[in-house]
Amino acid sequence: MAVVEDAYDAERLLRSAAEHSLRAFIEPNATFLAERLHLMFPSPSSAHLLATAHLREGNCSRAAEILRPASTSENRYLYAVCLVRIGTPDALRDAEAQLRGPQAQLDLDRASTSVAPGGAAGLHLLAEICLRTGRKDEAASLFKKAIKANPTLWVAFDALAKMGIVVAAERVLGTGGDAEAMQRLLLQPQFDNAMSAGETPRRKNRPTRDRPLSMPSARQEMPNGNAFRTPARMDVNQSTFVTPSPMPASTCNLNTPAAPMQTVGAPARRANRRAAALNNSTQQLIRHSGAGMEDSHVRNPNDLFATPTATSALPFASGEVRDRHSFRGEVQVKIPKTRSAIAKERDVLRSRQPFEDSQMERQHLGAMDLIRALGQIVSELGRFRCQKALDLTERLPRVHRHCGMVLSIRGRAFLEKAEYAFAEREFLESLKNEPTRMDGVVEYYSTVLWHLKREKQLSQLAIKAQRVYPISSSAWCAAGNCFSMQRDPDAALKFLQRAIATSKAPNAYPYTLAGHEYMAKENFDSALSAYRQALHIDERNYKAMYGIGQVLQKQEKFALAQSHFRSAILIHPLNANLHYHLGMALSAAVNASSTTDRFSKSTKHALIPALAEFETAANLDPANPVPRFERAKILVALKRLPEARRQLESLRDLLPKEAEVYFELSRVAKQMGDMKTALRSITIALDIEPKDRKYKKALETLSSEIDANGIA
Repeated sequence: MAVVEDAYDAERLLRSAAEHSLRAFIEPNATFLAERLHLMFPSPSSAHLLATAHLREGNCSRAAEILRPASTSENRYLYAVCLVRIGTPDALRDAEAQLRGPQAQLDLDRASTSVAPGGAAGLHLLAEICLRTGRKDEAASLFKKAIKANPTLWVAFDALAKMGIVVAAERVLGTGGDAEAMQRLLLQPQFDNAMSAGETPRRKNRPTRDRPLSMPSARQEMPNGNAFRTPARMDVNQSTFVTPSPMPASTCNLNTPAAPMQTVGAPARRANRRAAALNNSTQQLIRHSGAGMEDSHVRNPNDLFATPTATSALPFASGEVRDRHSFRGEVQVKIPKTRSAIAKERDVLRSRQPFEDSQMERQHLGAMDLIRALGQIVSELGRFRCQKALDLTERLPRVHRHCGMVLSIRGRAFLEKAEYAFAEREFLESLKNEPTRMDGVVEYYSTVLWHLKREKQLSQLAIKAQRVYPISSSAWCAAGNCFSMQRDPDAALKFLQRAIATSKAPNAYPYTLAGHEYMAKENFDSALSAYRQALHIDERNYKAMYGIGQVLQKQEKFALAQSHFRSAILIHPLNANLHYHLGMALSAAVNASSTTDRFSKSTKHALIPALAEFETAANLDPANPVPRFERAKILVALKRLPEARRQLESLRDLLPKEAEVYFELSRVAKQMGDMKTALRSITIALDIEPKDRKYKKALETLSSEIDANGIA
């Protein structure tokens, strides 16, 4: 018997100490203790604890090795998590087999959530595997099913938004309130109990005289052998209180008092007598109340012994609804409120105390209302409907409108709209409110500064990011953008490779930036490889498609370039830059194919799609004069001279020091027979660029024609 007691003490000490080290973030100590526990008392629960310690240290391979073969549902889920973080094709295949079942035949998209290891979290993990392996439709279905089971699973909705799936937040997240979401959440597996759920056979023979080492917690056992358990289900007709009873309903009986904690000494005896008297009061209260109440109907056991006060006599003073059967003498007992009663009470309170400020009312959004509002914002941004996303952020409560997450979303929306000054303002405010927020802010903010040519601010941002979080992928992206602005692509690529290596999850953004740097070096093969790797991670990365189109256009593969530009436009149809480059590819293809007669009828017909793309780009970005200039050149080729002249004259007024505009205006005026305007325009162009041989030759030719024709 002594040997059994010593074994139980050793197992309990090692398990408690390892869990304590994990809670204290001393992972090496937790790993050491969990290894000793697993060697002495091997069981699924000890394997789970040891794997958790290794996973917290970042050693996914070691954690997976310990869990193999996974026998329990908790271990199968944790094993799948380790394999997904390893990320190799074989690991992803094994992780999917663990989530689908031993025979790998379970269709989790059709089955109930309860059969999946990890519940909704397991469905989300399987959806990530499907997304990484190119099964987008199946991934979307699993993401939706995970959200239906757990409406608070924000990462699943965010993944749907990044996939560009057209869904309304109310349709995916549902229209239920916080109470309904809480009920669904309670049906999910409780991972905090996973380490202590599995008991070894030795613990069945533990002596009854053992005392707990500390006060009972959610993972420790109660003195009477019961444990704190989150109920596996909740009846809608029961109490709407979300805090479960400290004792399970299956074993709790208010008529039978629980055994008091075994303690020693006079203070302990007095505590036991007070506990016994308390239980007697409970029995008397139930006998006098006239209604048999279950423990699940009580939010707090101390409420049973509350004495009436002057305030509690008012029906709505403390948000309680009194029942006429609840009073016997001076004793008051709380009665659980139904949904209709809660709704009626809320209406009465609102009618008595209307909000003086509408903004203050929005500060009290329900949790699910807030999640749905944020979900609709990221959904709009995922479909690159940037202005709609910006408008929705203005409707958020002030405390959320000015948080780092929402400000970074607004900054990205302005970045996608090419409004870099506004994007800079939003990102700067985001870092001001939350200086340590790196991912999703610094990499995009550095790109904004790159476009604005703010070299000093970009250098300061890169240095600060390295100081705050030196192992962040976004910090290395900022450093890469900094050296890119300084025309040092080799150094930029070195930092971008570090960004790729330090990324916690596959990240397409540093691959895209690396592709741009290879383009600057005219290393087209490496650029194509980087862009394709970015597309392998994120098939909706339109910037990588745009980069591939640019490489193919430089290689004079115009048909393939046009295909990639069109694919990018399908993803982001409101991007003016994509329409402009598609027009350039169409125009270049026409110029390359028309070797004999550039102004034949077939050539003019082929230029019409290019003209349409330039017009679209000009309409989407009216402040950018480049699409308008290319549009004017196409109009000249199509012999639509008056329209081209009006376009060039407006550009001349907008850009008075742009020599190329005067040169094209001179050509148009010459074809229309206005030699004076042509001579004046080419002369101004030569004054702006006196060393340009093209302008000198054009001036000499025009002067010769004027002299030959005798035009003054």
